[in-house]
Amino acid sequence: MAIANHVGRVQPARYIDRSTLNTLNRRRGLHPLYETVKLNYISYFMRPPKLIKPYVTTFVRQVVGGVDVQPFYVPCAPLKSEPQNECFSIVEKHIKRYGGDMVIGWAIWERPRVFIESEFHAIWCAPDGSYLDLSPRRLPIPRILFVQDKRRRFNGTQVDNVRKPLNNDKDVERFLSLRKEYFRIMNEGDLKYEFGEISLTPKLISNLNEADLLETKLLNRYGPWTHEEPKPAIQDCV
Repeated sequence: MAIANHVGRVQPARYIDRSTLNTLNRRRGLHPLYETVKLNYISYFMRPPKLIKPYVTTFVRQVVGGVDVQPFYVPCAPLKSEPQNECFSIVEKHIKRYGGDMVIGWAIWERPRVFIESEFHAIWCAPDGSYLDLSPRRLPIPRILFVQDKRRRFNGTQVDNVRKPLNNDKDVERFLSLRKEYFRIMNEGDLKYEFGEISLTPKLISNLNEADLLETKLLNRYGPWTHEEPKPAIQDCV
């Protein structure tokens, strides 16, 4: 999921130190160097909502401050030569080369029947008015669901995701509260501007461990699902 650590990033990339990463991955039954764990607990269990249903539009309006805006699907045309989680710098560079504009807003993701989440994000508006999401992702997807937020500007600091449960499960509520607590801890003092590999404190490790156990519990409870199947490969944008 997208779950997002995303000058020019949704939230500049941060990485758990290698020892902690290996421990978490072994618990999941993954290869010790499996990189998707990073700081995104269940990002690989998230997807764009397949349909824009009322619960999605209600959530989107809450995210953008009650403004009556409509989310829309944006085709993915990832620039494979660019790093992941660097949407702002990617769009900035693309504008310098090809023109167009940056559109700032939120990518909308959900874990079906569990929770919905918005990720601070930027897409490219081409000179002809069409939209593309240029950001590479570990798992290819054909499109994202996006909503523009004209109130927002990117200033180089971390922006937390907005999350909302889709049921009354206390474990889901606890999981989301851990995500919020994690962001708060990771952005105390100078950590707000610190990127790259980060050695975790006991408080952060405790947070990760509890979230990891809840993640497994929720996956077992609600079952697996599959991403939208990618359409025929989209070529890198001109």
